[in-house]
Amino acid sequence: MYKIIFSEISKNDLNNISDIIFRFTFSKNITDNIYQKIITKIYSLQLFPYICTSYKEYRIMLINKKYKVFYKVDENKKIIKIYRILFSSSNYQEII
Repeated sequence: MYKIIFSEISKNDLNNISDIIFRFTFSKNITDNIYQKIITKIYSLQLFPYICTSYKEYRIMLINKKYKVFYKVDENKKIIKIYRILFSSSNYQEII
């Protein structure tokens, strides 16, 4: 099984996503639910790290057609590093 590691910027991305969701919904329950779905999906990579498509040197996981998770797999160390978590509508080609 692989270990999941979040970069600092990916942690910030996730916090920003949560903030935006809360601003639109005004619901802590909805925000927490979406946050938990994102985290659960990311941790599913522990079993299947290569299931997602590639973009440049990253792999991209699409979550609910709304979020894209950019990550790399270190096969030698059995680590999956999460680099960015972005809204799908963002211009990730310029960000990554």
